[in-house]
Amino acid sequence: MDIQIETSRLLLRPFIMEDAPAMFELDSDPRVARYVGNKPVKSLDETRKIMKHVFAQYERNGIGRMTVVLKDTNEIMGWSGLKLEDNNTYNGQINFYDLGYRFMPRFWRKGYGYESAQASLDWGFNDLKLKKISGFVQQGNIGSRRILEKVGLIYTNTFPCWGDQFDWLELENQNPPD
Repeated sequence: MDIQIETSRLLLRPFIMEDAPAMFELDSDPRVARYVGNKPVKSLDETRKIMKHVFAQYERNGIGRMTVVLKDTNEIMGWSGLKLEDNNTYNGQINFYDLGYRFMPRFWRKGYGYESAQASLDWGFNDLKLKKISGFVQQGNIGSRRILEKVGLIYTNTFPCWGDQFDWLELENQNPPD
């Protein structure tokens, strides 16, 4: 995948294996894993396996989550972006584009989630010409739900997933391709 998305403060770029230590820091933190249906990862090797799945998504679909870098400091903050869910069914849906993001706690509540989500949504609708983008969030994850709503996704229903309840939100492209 050869794409970069820039905002005033952020760079979203494809994962590279050198991101593994930062992604391990992210995914091993129980505060981060609380609302994502996963347990914190336990090893760098586990993180590398997860990253290999992302690389396979890049190859298979030409799209996937992207590393988010703070431009001022070159720090890896987490990941964000669109992912084609083509192997899993959520809320009775398959082959849908999911908007997601995950940041290290020290970057929470500073607008980075919103900024990366808005940039990803714009890229999906304007460059990829997607017809619809969805997102789902575990009930109780108020911050993540607020970001999805702030970028325009609209709640449609609640569904069971990973032993909990998740809210489904989606947005149709307001300027669909001909």
